Parts: sequence; C-alpha cells; structure tokens
Amino acid sequence: MNWPLFILLFLTPLVIGIALVITLDRGDSGHKLGWIVTVAFLPIAGIILYLIFGIDYRTADLYKRQHRKFMDLVKSVPEDKKALLFGGEPAWDAVREPFRPMAKLHGHTTQLPPLAGNTYTTITSGQQKFDLLMADILSARESIHLEYYHFGVDSGSTLVMEALKQKAREGVKVRFINENIGNFPHPRKYYDQIQEAGGEVTRFSRLNPYTFLTRLNFRNHRKIVVIDSKIAYTGGMNLNNNYLYKWRDTHVRLEGPAVNQLQLIFMDTWITTGGHLDRPFQDYFPPQEKKADGAVVQIVPDEPDVPIPIIQYSYEWAFHNAKHSIILQNPYFAPPESVLEALKAASLRGVDVQMMVPAKVDTALMGPMNRSYYKELLEAGIKLYERSGVFSHSKTMVVDGYLFCIGTANIDNRSFNINFEDNTYLFSEEAARESLALFEKEKRELCKQVSQADVAAWPWYQRFWYYFVRLFALEF
Repeated sequence: MNWPLFILLFLTPLVIGIALVITLDRGDSGHKLGWIVTVAFLPIAGIILYLIFGIDYRTADLYKRQHRKFMDLVKSVPEDKKALLFGGEPAWDAVREPFRPMAKLHGHTTQLPPLAGNTYTTITSGQQKFDLLMADILSARESIHLEYYHFGVDSGSTLVMEALKQKAREGVKVRFINENIGNFPHPRKYYDQIQEAGGEVTRFSRLNPYTFLTRLNFRNHRKIVVIDSKIAYTGGMNLNNNYLYKWRDTHVRLEGPAVNQLQLIFMDTWITTGGHLDRPFQDYFPPQEKKADGAVVQIVPDEPDVPIPIIQYSYEWAFHNAKHSIILQNPYFAPPESVLEALKAASLRGVDVQMMVPAKVDTALMGPMNRSYYKELLEAGIKLYERSGVFSHSKTMVVDGYLFCIGTANIDNRSFNINFEDNTYLFSEEAARESLALFEKEKRELCKQVSQADVAAWPWYQRFWYYFVRLFALEF
C-alpha cells in the first residue's frame, strides 16, 4: 500500500471531517479539544473511540425514535387516567418555597412532579435491604418488576433468583431487564432461568451491526424494583454479595404516589427493550394510598438520548442555591467543570460544604481520579473526609437540612451524560436529619479529615499519576 497517498486521500479528509463534527458538537470545550487531539494523533483508533465514547446523543429526535412504542402507549391512556402515570396530583406547594424552583426544574424536564403522602424507609445496609426485599418478593401477588445494573451470580443473588422463579411458577408476572453489558461475563442463561420459570426477560443493550459502536458505551445504571404496583425500591444498591453483605450503601423503599413514577421509568425501559404487557397499560398505575403526614418525593430519571442532562443541572442548582450546608457522599467524584465550580463557589460564599469519599475505591482509576480534585476543593474551604472500613458506594446529598437525595448517579460525566440513571429527592426535614446523623456517625468513627498538608506531602510521581488520570474524566 502507498501509505503517503492513503493518508493524503483518505485519512486526512476523514480526520478533518470528524474534527469539524466534534467542533460543532455542543458541550464542554475541553472535552471537545481532547477528542480532536486524540483523533489527530490516533486517526483510526481515535475515530472508533469517539463513536463509542464521545458523541453527544442528547437529541429529542433520537429519544422519540427509540421510545415511540412507549410514547404511543402513554398517549393511548384515557385522559382521566393519564395523571396517575406521573403519580397523580402534583404537590408543588408542599415543597418549601426556596426549593420549589428545583422541583419545577425536575418536573418540567421529566414530566414527573413532586408528590405528597409517601411512606419511605431509608436503607443503609445490604442485609436490611435483602431482608425487606425478600419479604416483599415472597408476598407478591400480581407482579414483580426488576431493573438492575448488576445482578450477580453468587449466594445472595441466587437466593433472590430462586424467590423470583418461585413467584413466577406461582403465576406472578415477573419481568426482568437484563443489563447484559454491565453483567458481563455472567452467562445469559442464568437470567433466562426467570423466563424458564414463567417470567419474562429483556436485554437492555440490544446491539446490532448498525448500533454496535454507538450504543456500546451506554449502561442502564438504574436499580429499580416495583412489586404489585404498590411497593418500590431504588437507590445505590445492586444485587450481589458486595451490596447485600459487604459494602456500605444507601437505598430507599417507597409506598405511595411516587411508586407510579418508578413504575413509569421501568415501563419505558421495558417497552423500549421489547417487553410485552398482559393487560392495559393504565392498569399498572393504580391510585396510591396517601399518608397524611407522608413525605414529599420526586423521582428524577435521566438518560443520554433526552435533550437535557437533568441530574447534572439538579446538582448545579443545589450548589448554586444552597444557603447553609451541602453534605455529600459519593464514591466516584469526577465532575464536569460547571459542577465543580458551583460546589467551590458555594463554599467560598460561606456555605458549609462537607464531602465524604471512600479511602479505598473498588476500581483502580477512581481513587486517583477522586484525589486529583482534593487540592482545589480544600483551597475553596470544602471539608473533605476519607472513609475507611468497607467500601462506601453511597450516593447521597443533603442541602440546608431539608432536601435529601438518594441516587444511582455518581458525580461524574458517565452518570450525567452516558448512563441511564434515576435519583430520588425527598423534601423532608426528617429524612435529611436521619441522613445527617449517619454522616456524622461515620465521620466520627471511620473518617480521616484530609488537610492541605496531606495533599502537599504527596510525592511528585503520585501527584503526576492523579492528574494524568484526570485527563480522561470527561471522556469515559
């Protein structure tokens, strides 16, 4: 092959064309420049990597094409029943006035308003979740819907699998969405046991030759269970022995109107991945019993093919508008620049910002990634704590002692722009107080406060490694 001619006639125009596409893409300039440099120096590999990891898919047209069947079902619901799909009567006035703009930001973007009258249980240990979930599964009479990023092949997961098979054989409609890339290399036949017992299984990443590269990077990072359309679970806990018995995480069990919002999110994914229903769509969204003094809850889903990164915007709004305190727990901290600057600005204007991250992270790169932000966080006055003991996978936020967020989303580009996520917002002093009490207990018993002197003592090669890893924060 005449390589100079090949480069001149093929690679050069291709690289220039891709560079123009990247330039015209919206988003962070540093993110775009990084991809242009990657494509320029590694043309073929860079273009393939850009197609997998770099393209911004947040376009309304793509969402409408992918979700057309689901949207048609929503439109088919009689008008007098349609409000139940979104949880029923909105409770805008039940949200404190300073936080109402946040609730409206969520609601106007997702169509899911805040809802009053919910009963909740905050779950802070895997054993607690396992016991509650198994009891609810074994008591199910009509349906069990599960959407998990990771459903393991180990002792705890197998117990849940056996319970699901038992209920399917009893005639309960068990529907399971298998995130097949996230669960690699577990064999598909493991999840097909549900189908063999009479349940139904769909695969989230239904790759084909036309979408293989562009969809390969998407992950369904949600953790949702809806039982009998009356009880729901969501939060940070997957189903495997780490989450059930070992790691520290936060989850929530809900009853009340917010269950319908989680059911709607599940149904969107279920229908979009090829799932079927055995009764009219609206029957899965019954009127929910409201508790007079129940919590105001709002579910906020996000995914990479809707126009607005709503979970990222939500964090930015909270950081920009906090008056007194921001208390964060998150295992993977690699925020976009706008989120980082908002958090630093909150601290600099006098807000008490405290953040807890695990001292030891479960992946090789995320520990260095987290630490690459320490210096500027500390310089902005943020109190930073490294938690020892078991790995903490908890993703929570408490703002001004009132807003409590439990999420599947990390504070990083993957959660904000690539993964399918959902966060749960409780506008509740009681819920916030419970979370703050646990934060203080863990801070007192398990944490070391990081100082600027600690960071200054890092050897140069360690510092270099941390900042080298950070170069890839927005790409992957």
